[in-house]
Amino acid sequence: MQIRLLRTYVRSQGRRQSIRSAESMVASGHVQVELLEARCLLAIDITAGAITPLANLEFDGQVAAFTDDVTPALPASGYTATIRWTPDGPETPGVVTGSGGAFLVAGTHTYDEPGNFATTITVYRRGDGLSASKDGTAIVSGPVLQPTGATIAPTVDLGFSGTVATFTDSNPDSQPGNFTAQVDWGDGSPTTPGSIAFNPGGGFRV
Repeated sequence: MQIRLLRTYVRSQGRRQSIRSAESMVASGHVQVELLEARCLLAIDITAGAITPLANLEFDGQVAAFTDDVTPALPASGYTATIRWTPDGPETPGVVTGSGGAFLVAGTHTYDEPGNFATTITVYRRGDGLSASKDGTAIVSGPVLQPTGATIAPTVDLGFSGTVATFTDSNPDSQPGNFTAQVDWGDGSPTTPGSIAFNPGGGFRV
């Protein structure tokens, strides 16, 4: 009589798969057993979505999450991470936080121009050197200005001086000196430069 035992370890996509079998042979009153058992190391499972930085403004935030169910007691310090912000750019260290087998990866980077960029996040487990990588996307947009025109009431033949518009900028680090303005008065006269200052209600005034 021949008995064939099959033990299968199936891993999800991105993890290792190992299949080993054991055969037992019973013949002439003698039993011979050969057992081959696979020890399957569970891989790190990374999720990396899209991030939305602004050009010329430092991005500081989460870029990926990962789980590791083989060593759930391992603290965040048991891992290191790197982030490649563009396909041809250098890697920078990531910051790993979390516990209980569920962790986050964060990092900082400044993009010089708008566009869509492929990112790569790599996580390393200390001790056994296991690593995993995942691609993500950075959708970088330029700073957004939101202007609002003001209603003015000048007097004919008298010079007017006052606020003609306000605007906000999505870049919180912007200063009045970062902008210029031209005012078209709508009466056929030449446009004139406007001066820009902080608006007491937030944003800027012209």
